[in-house]
Amino acid sequence: CEILRRAGHDVIETGSIADAKAKLAGQAFELMISDLGLPDGSGIELVQASLIAHPDMAIIIASGRNPRHVSD
Repeated sequence: CEILRRAGHDVIETGSIADAKAKLAGQAFELMISDLGLPDGSGIELVQASLIAHPDMAIIIASGRNPRHVSD
């Protein structure tokens, strides 16, 4: 996040799907970067909800998990 801030971008961080959904409901964003594994669910759930609310928003989703365990 700090790299994006230093590059002049506004960054809003959240720690959960619930918090992210609340932030997304309150304003528009150009880009969302999310982890696949979140404390309260799957990043896929967040992506689906985000695309409904903001269909033109770019999304980057990544994970530090082993790819063999992503479906777990």
